[in-house]
Amino acid sequence: DHGPLLLGRPDDELPRSRDGQY
Repeated sequence: DHGPLLLGRPDDELPRSRDGQY
């Protein structure tokens, strides 16, 4: 997984709420 690395990708695999980005 990418995690907090890639921007511009909504939670297609993981919920990004923990990263504070999505």
